[in-house]
Amino acid sequence: MVLEIAHSSAPERRAADASACAAASAGTACAAMVEARELAELSSRIAWADAEVKRTLFQEADLLVERARLQLRREDPSSNVEGSNDADRALKDALRALAVEPSSPRAAFVYALARVRSFAPEAPTSILRDPALRAGALRLALDRLQTLASAQGPLGAATHTLRGYLELELGASAKARESFVAATRLDPTLGSAWMGLGDVARAQGSFADAERAYLEATKLLPSDPTVAAALSAARAKAPLSVPPAGAAEAAPLSIDLSPLAAVPPPTACSTVEAGQTPELCAAVEQLIKARSKQDLEAAASSVIAAQSSLQSACQALDPRCGPHVSVALADAGRGFRAAGKTGKSVQIAKLLMQRREYFPASEEVAATAALEAADQLLQLGLFDQAADSYGAFATTKPPAQELAQCAMRNA
Repeated sequence: MVLEIAHSSAPERRAADASACAAASAGTACAAMVEARELAELSSRIAWADAEVKRTLFQEADLLVERARLQLRREDPSSNVEGSNDADRALKDALRALAVEPSSPRAAFVYALARVRSFAPEAPTSILRDPALRAGALRLALDRLQTLASAQGPLGAATHTLRGYLELELGASAKARESFVAATRLDPTLGSAWMGLGDVARAQGSFADAERAYLEATKLLPSDPTVAAALSAARAKAPLSVPPAGAAEAAPLSIDLSPLAAVPPPTACSTVEAGQTPELCAAVEQLIKARSKQDLEAAASSVIAAQSSLQSACQALDPRCGPHVSVALADAGRGFRAAGKTGKSVQIAKLLMQRREYFPASEEVAATAALEAADQLLQLGLFDQAADSYGAFATTKPPAQELAQCAMRNA
């Protein structure tokens, strides 16, 4: 039911296909054919998305979100180089989209949806069967949905519905009901929102209210077996078991996301450096003066373009490619960060770390860039990548003991 939130047209189309099969008296064979056709269509669209994502070098947030959405629809359990199954691959794509465009509402929603899908404790040994860990994990998804609090239309309805399911599972039935009501007001045709209202009513023992909500869901999802089973349960006055109120607070999960690096202002070129690399230093001056996000991104891009023209000089260890070049690159990364372009900022830090031999006296600059990148990745929830960047910082410039402890704790 959770997946229907993001793809409300899919169940309706399946319902129409099922009705057509029944009318044709084709039964199970027809239903299987319909399912195979939908799977083939999804796989074809995912193949298209794969090609587009690679063509754009993983830098287009909308393409990454679309591939994640399609992967969640397909739910292929097989492994490939991108992950162990479609749910894992979708989560990875959603995280990539957030790294490229942290303020993207669609990326935030699909991330939360993919995170919830990854919580399904299908294996008997899943660590998420531990109530404390599961509650904390669900709250991480709720935190991401906070960024969409003002969303309207279909996205707003989907967000409120997903929030409602998360709140219900955390034992916050009253909040869940408010979320589902808000969803039905934004989009009265979203069957999963009515289903959620029915679930809350059943959990509270209000079986007449539950039946009314499930009947609305049945109108919208006439062939969904989950809805039919819930309606039967409401009529039989079978309560829905949910965690007790306050369960969310019973197992707090705290992660310190505060940055470890102090971000310095851009450094102006000296007269000598400006004479050797006028384009680069002019771009740095532009970066120093920039205030708006648009100007910061434009100036940072100018720094990158100017550095690219010096690439052959840097590779040849030409004196023109002095220490100020790596400083300018680090400043460009900070400019992208201030402009909200986290993906570009992190890429610059990786360039400085991986190509230190081309930038004279860049050890300290590269180490600081790695620490700043780690802070950004940590705040996005990319814990594995953050741990790698903290590790790169530690090996380049050994941190103080308390810094190491903080990095290990967050990793």
